[in-house]
Amino acid sequence: MPFEKLLKELSPSLQRLAKKLGPCPPYLSTDDLYQEGLLHLWKQWKQGKTEGKNQSYLLKGCYFHLKNFLRCQNSKIELTTFTPTINLTEILANQPDTSLYSDEEVEYKLLTEAILENGLTKREKEVFSLLLEDLTVREIGEKLGISHVRVIKVRESIRQKVAKEIVA
Repeated sequence: MPFEKLLKELSPSLQRLAKKLGPCPPYLSTDDLYQEGLLHLWKQWKQGKTEGKNQSYLLKGCYFHLKNFLRCQNSKIELTTFTPTINLTEILANQPDTSLYSDEEVEYKLLTEAILENGLTKREKEVFSLLLEDLTVREIGEKLGISHVRVIKVRESIRQKVAKEIVA
């Protein structure tokens, strides 16, 4: 069977499958999953593994491939921490040569400043600053005189506000 005919038959089901598999990591969309499913299907067709197989069998193969693809993508995610904030305007004003900082360092510092200056409560700023110092949740709680559970709740509030800023 030509690939075009196979594609025409399976494409709607594959699109539904990609939507059903969500939620995806933030950097992937259901269209990306659909494209990955198509790529898998094409490779199977190219190797002759689709001959004599029914649609249900082929879709199940795509499903398992996409589940494995998502699992592997989640394991590739790297968590980063924020570096301590500094006043970049002062540095840039006093330092004509900005090549001392990589683009990545400048982006982190700008992001950190933006987070601290926009919409955080006093407590959130305190917790955020201590998180930047790589203190544990319990150490932050001890330092601020609050429970570690409260620190976790404040940290989650910060994450939600930061996510809104990054998406917007």
